[in-house]
Amino acid sequence: MNTATLSEQLSEIRRTRYAQVPRVRQVMQMLLWSQQHSEKNRVDARTRILDWGSTKWPGLIQKKAWNGEPFEHMQPGLLLTATATNDGAIWAFRSEHLDGVHSRTWVTEALIADLGEQDAFGVRNSCSFTGRQRVPASSPRIVRDLVAHHHLLDARFPVSAIAHNVNSTSEFDAFAKLLFSPDRALPIVVLTHPSGSDAYLVNAGNLARNTQGLAHVFCLPRATTFDLTDLVGGKMLSVFDGAVRTYYPGFSVDADPYAHPVVMATRMAEWLDEEGNKGPETFSAFIAEQMHFFSVGSPDKLDRMPSFSAIKKQRLSEGQRTPADKDELLELQRQELEGEVTTWRELALDRDELAQKLQDEVNQLRAYSQVLSHNLEDLRKGQRETEIPIPADYESLEEWCNTYLSGRLILLSRAARAARKAMFEDVALVYRSMLLLAFEYRNLCIASTDDRQATKVSFDSKLQALHLEMRGAISKERVGEFESEYMVDYTIGQSPRQLLEWHLTKGNDKDERRCLRIYFFWDPEMCVVVVGHLPSHLRNRMS
Repeated sequence: MNTATLSEQLSEIRRTRYAQVPRVRQVMQMLLWSQQHSEKNRVDARTRILDWGSTKWPGLIQKKAWNGEPFEHMQPGLLLTATATNDGAIWAFRSEHLDGVHSRTWVTEALIADLGEQDAFGVRNSCSFTGRQRVPASSPRIVRDLVAHHHLLDARFPVSAIAHNVNSTSEFDAFAKLLFSPDRALPIVVLTHPSGSDAYLVNAGNLARNTQGLAHVFCLPRATTFDLTDLVGGKMLSVFDGAVRTYYPGFSVDADPYAHPVVMATRMAEWLDEEGNKGPETFSAFIAEQMHFFSVGSPDKLDRMPSFSAIKKQRLSEGQRTPADKDELLELQRQELEGEVTTWRELALDRDELAQKLQDEVNQLRAYSQVLSHNLEDLRKGQRETEIPIPADYESLEEWCNTYLSGRLILLSRAARAARKAMFEDVALVYRSMLLLAFEYRNLCIASTDDRQATKVSFDSKLQALHLEMRGAISKERVGEFESEYMVDYTIGQSPRQLLEWHLTKGNDKDERRCLRIYFFWDPEMCVVVVGHLPSHLRNRMS
């Protein structure tokens, strides 16, 4: 019986079976709409794409190509070709060339489409190679040319190669509108000023140039980060003090903070790559790489832009076809099927590698979190801090949890927002309940068999002293129509959606001023209590 894990089995397959099989890595894809819609806009774009190809391979692109006519040039190690649909609505260009230095084949496809009311422009870059070569995250120059000259838009916001400085109310409003837009397709990378400095740790201009067409880069001065914190409902989803955060499409105030990663200034200073380079600019290169990876990170994204072969196949499928056309159509269909199989295989292998790296990092962070938690407790004991302060308002709850309960309890953003609207009158009881979960309940969850009885007695005693009860909140079988209330986004553990299966309770009065409910679950992987809602009652079939 094979006892190796799936990750180990896939690693062995990569090392042996696929070692000499060419792999295809999708490097980047940009598909954006233009603010302009005209024949001249599309002809100018076609000219720029062909000029780019002509500069790289002088004299090899036939003159008729500049008139939009199909052409093909083939020689060992190089293919240049263009095609169009019969109605002229879509024009596409493709180049395949061998990189003689690293024995890699680069494929670049560009697309221009008349969508009736808008023009669309697309570029895709991929690379085939053997072995375990590192493929650089790079975009062809035509991306820069299209961004610079064709007024590309993402959710009606200009796509550019410059970083956007947010210094006025109107600029912040425009940033906020883009941040929450359901139509946004590109990530937003936000840079902030470190404490006591007016200089960003990352070179914003370089980052914007290296991610143009793939992301928006915004620079927020210190004062503006307070506005952002208010806008997103608290610090868990905000960014400040020199940190950098990436807000991916689909962001909302209910988003999982870990789905929109933030990197602190201290972490950036120590950021290390595989070549031994270190510091903020190394981190900047990592961000650029991530933006490239995100643009091609799933088959759904790749399907947004028709491939060159799909466009050529459509042209051959329409109208009169010669026997040669039929043979070419069959060959294109074969290539397309092979390409789909290769894409899925490569995505699976890439995701396996990424999952292994992330799991390693999670394990390191988990161990680091435990060390910090123990050190913090030792520090408090050394300072004889026998009592953690209890605030008198709900506004302080999120920061208080991060300060005193880090490594023991996580307060989700939706819980922090609910607390700020709370009507429950005994504020101190809410804080003491959080201490109960972070200490006595957590100790019970991590206790050994020998210690479990003692920790159970300690927990029950504290629960009784606070006049609280702990009950099951709802089962997965019964959650049904109330899924949006009892299921929370949580990507740290094994599943991105978790059930708030337990709650602390006090009182049965429907009056929110006197009725307390704190909904939570236990994460055995991170050994933390996760609080998803408080202090009011969530709806169920009985309420």
